[in-house]
Amino acid sequence: MSGPLVRGAQGYTQVHFGPGYDPETDVYYFDVTWEGTLEALRGLEANLRAEGIAYQIVNNGPLCSLSARLPQEDPVDQYSISTEATEKSIFEFPDAIFAAQSYDAGKPEGDPTWRSLAEDAIRTVVALGGFGTVPGTIEQLVVNHLRNGVTGWQVDFVTLRRTRRVKRAFAFAVGGKFSLDIGLLLYSSAQLNLPADVAFSLPVAAAHPVPSEFLWAWRKRGQHTDYVGQWIEQSVELLYAPWSLLFYDPSGDNLDW
Repeated sequence: MSGPLVRGAQGYTQVHFGPGYDPETDVYYFDVTWEGTLEALRGLEANLRAEGIAYQIVNNGPLCSLSARLPQEDPVDQYSISTEATEKSIFEFPDAIFAAQSYDAGKPEGDPTWRSLAEDAIRTVVALGGFGTVPGTIEQLVVNHLRNGVTGWQVDFVTLRRTRRVKRAFAFAVGGKFSLDIGLLLYSSAQLNLPADVAFSLPVAAAHPVPSEFLWAWRKRGQHTDYVGQWIEQSVELLYAPWSLLFYDPSGDNLDW
């Protein structure tokens, strides 16, 4: 039964992939077989020869097969953790969101919303219904900020970037390890399967509460793969932030990266 088409290659298919271990040399390896046209397999042959890996090509009629034993190499991973400053609207401040939801839920149809009252209050000395006049309330604080020209605030979100570098022959052997996606899934820190010393540096809990339609989670938001000679390097960046559950879904599986 044919295996998946090896990503990045045209004209041949991986039909066998078997990990193994040699106790005499204490070496783990992969026995891999590809099938395809001889012309296509010649390109893979060149990669194997450059790596000094033994192989065998057998002509099976219109298609040929190429078999090789590849050493199992641990990918070289590099992690980078940083923060990224993001500008947010004053109406995205958690206390303002909760105040608006509470106020709007109790009003009949046709009444002005919490936000519209706050925006109107910057153009009048006394807002409709005395909105924003009670000292110390979130309404007064928001109105005062808007009147002073402060329309937003800044928050630092944590970013995590992993860069993986492996030899081209090894990347092909694992059959599509370097794949990109559109980043619509959300992950918890536990679903990232990080080394303990890296996971230790990540946030352990949400920075502040958010409405129920949002979720503090990690989301892929930047990915690229570079092919440099006999090496393949992939960088994946994730951002820890409150993501809308309208646009993104929590993943039921761990992140496969």
